[in-house]
Formats: sequence, C-alpha cells, structure tokens
Amino acid sequence: MNLFFDSIVSFITFWPAVLAFVILGVLGLKYGADALVLGSANLGFRIGFTATMIGLTIVAFGTSAPELVVSVLTAIEDKPEICLGNVIGSNIANTTLILGLSALIFPLSISRSTVREDAPISLAAIALVLLLGFLGQGLSRFDGFLLVGTFLGWMFWLVRKSLRQAAAERQRRSEVDEDPDAPHFHRRPVYLDFVFILAGLVALVIGADALVTGAVESAKVLKVPEVVVGLTVVAGGTSLPELAVSVMAALKKHDDISVGNVMGSNIFNALLILGVAVLIAPITFSGDAGSGNRETLLYDIPLCLGTSVLILLLIQNKKLGRLKGLILTSTYVAYILFLVLRQSG
Repeated sequence: MNLFFDSIVSFITFWPAVLAFVILGVLGLKYGADALVLGSANLGFRIGFTATMIGLTIVAFGTSAPELVVSVLTAIEDKPEICLGNVIGSNIANTTLILGLSALIFPLSISRSTVREDAPISLAAIALVLLLGFLGQGLSRFDGFLLVGTFLGWMFWLVRKSLRQAAAERQRRSEVDEDPDAPHFHRRPVYLDFVFILAGLVALVIGADALVTGAVESAKVLKVPEVVVGLTVVAGGTSLPELAVSVMAALKKHDDISVGNVMGSNIFNALLILGVAVLIAPITFSGDAGSGNRETLLYDIPLCLGTSVLILLLIQNKKLGRLKGLILTSTYVAYILFLVLRQSG
C-alpha cells in the first residue's frame, strides 16, 4: 500500500493523496462491515440463532470489525501507537460524541440492564486496561491473554443470557423478531452469504490499510505522534459503523440499540481488540517526556475511564436527554481541543 501511495503522490501531490486514502479507507471500513454483518447474520439464522442473539453478538462484532482489522494490521506492522490510540480514541468517541449526538437527535430511554450491567462492564473493561498499563508500564502478551480471556468470559455470559431471553421472547412473540429493522433471514443461496462475508473481509482489510497509510504518512509530514493520529483520524474513521447504527436507531426511536451498540462496542474494543493486538505486538509506555505512548497512559486512558464514569452517572435515572447529549458532545470537543493544545505545547 505504501508503494501505491507513493505512485499516487506522483500524480496528484501529497495532501490530495492523503485525503483520497482516508476517504477510501473510511468507505472500505463502512461497507466492509455492512457486508460482513449481512452475510454472517444470515448464516446465523441458518444455524438457528434468534434475531436477539444475532444483534448482541454478530452485529455488535460487525460494528467493531473496523477497529479489530486496523488494530491487528497496525500491530503486524509494528505500529502499536496507532493501535492503542485507535482503541482509546474510539471508546472516547463512542461514549461522548456518538451517544451525545444520538441523544440530541431524540432523548433516549435507558434500560435497567444497561444501567446495572452493560455500562458498569464497559467501565470495568477500560479500568482493567488502565490497571494493567500502570502495573507493567506497558501491555505484555500475558496482559493480552488476560484481556481476551475476560472477553470470552463476558461473551459466554452474554450468550447464555441472550438464549434465556430468546426463549422467553418466543413464548410471548418477541417485539425484536417482529421489528422490520431487526436482523432477519434473507432467502438466497448459501454461497451468497459466504460471498458477502468474503467481500466484507476484503473491503475491511483494504480500507484499514488505506486509512492507516494516509494517517501514518500525514503524521510523518506534520511530525505528530502516531498515537495522536490514532486517537483522532483513525479512531474517527473506525467509529463510523457505531455512529451510523446509533444515529439511525435514535431516528427510529430504538433507544436500547443506540446505547447497547456503544456499550458493546466499547467492551469489544478494550478487551478483544486491544487484547488481540497486544498478543501480536506488546506495547511499552516509554518514559520519555514527549512520548505519545506515555501521555496516553497518563492522560488518554484515564480520560477514557472518566467518560465511562460520566455516562454511568448520567444514565442513573434511565434517561439521556438533549441537555445530557450536549454535555457529552461538548466533552468530546473539549477533548479534541486538549489534544491540539497538548501537541502545540
């Protein structure tokens, strides 16, 4: 991809090439995730999954697939700064910008299970990352095993819970299964499901590679630490599926989808995606004063934890109105300004 980038630069100069690669990357991630979810969900129905279970597992994984592909790719290319920034930046954007915009569009009603289970688990996941980071001054492969193991335990609990709920819903004709916007079975040859899955994976890989290339090349020219690029450009691009799902759900007044999508994505990011990436390339938080990684440990991960605490406090009354949405979006704007001032200083 770097050679392709250099050849494009020779035709249209540097910054237009960067813009083209970022746009290509974002589009590849968006449509790749859509195709992956479409094919995987249909296969799930063939196996016997319910719409509820598919929404909680396959769709949740699909919206987090861009972060996974980008993080694995950057880990393989030995660029852990972008990987770490992608995960932390995506979680901050999910909790503040995406939930904030959703609440501004239409005030959200929060379910009891989100207040008591999903939001606290999301907070605990990023707290675990922060704890491991401080204990070892980095994230080792052992930490990666611990994060992935925690994720598998959460997923096992989630599947058991969803199976019990699905059984109860079948007895009373679940509203989720009757919802035309919920995942539903498409009658088509099974090979088409595999075509969608394969096409989605290819688009995700190409999109991730293009986005990372554009981000890295711009960071080199601007002399901005790669972790900052991960926290902003890359994190914003990989968060597009969550943004699309949550905003559309808010427009259609599917409150729990908006909130559940964000909480589930944050858990996927902190446990599975960061865990897998660290298994490939451990992260060391440098002690240098100007190190982007060190600043991420001292500032960005604690700020991510702080936004998780903030959202947990805001949803205690099971409502997320426009005022709270404004608070969340303002928090994201303040964080971006903090990043800019931190780098200029």
